[in-house]
Amino acid sequence: LSQNQGIAYQAAINAGLSSDSARALVANMSRESLSNPANFKPDYNSRHEFVHMQRGIVAWDDRRSERIKNTFGKYPNEMSVAEQTKAAIWEMKSFPKEFPGVWDTINNPNASTADKVSALVHNYEKPADPSGETSKRIDLLGKINTQGQAIKPEGPNGQYSEQQIEERWVVDLTVQVNPIITISQQFFDDLTITAINAQKV
Repeated sequence: LSQNQGIAYQAAINAGLSSDSARALVANMSRESLSNPANFKPDYNSRHEFVHMQRGIVAWDDRRSERIKNTFGKYPNEMSVAEQTKAAIWEMKSFPKEFPGVWDTINNPNASTADKVSALVHNYEKPADPSGETSKRIDLLGKINTQGQAIKPEGPNGQYSEQQIEERWVVDLTVQVNPIITISQQFFDDLTITAINAQKV
């Protein structure tokens, strides 16, 4: 992850972003799939229903992936980290109505790095829990140096502990139960007859 952060940071700088903006972008992508640029897997909603396939470091959906392929000739997950970073910057710059305020905030010298992260989360990534994800990504800023790399990765394989991947499997199970009930029954196999003399009245 740290190596990919450095590559993404430098690509953002080469695209004209300031250091703070590049760090905000790297923090955002670190909570997505920056650790796995070839990411291509199903995405599910909170009810575990399939939504779409996600691709690349920003987890692009099908529609946005096709748009990137039409412009750059490859799907995001087929591109390098630097190319995907360039595609993300192109996307937020080219479609201001779809991602309102993102490009303006990223390029606003008076906006704080936290403000830039918030704009990226709320209006670019648009996760189910934008406030929670904004907080987590702002926390990541303290772990990313001025070269855009992690100061101290905390998890295995260079990942942050907050960003370790957890695969989810959804299984539909149908069970039929045929109950068998055993009830104790009374029975006899011997019969003893006792005669009682009748008394004459």
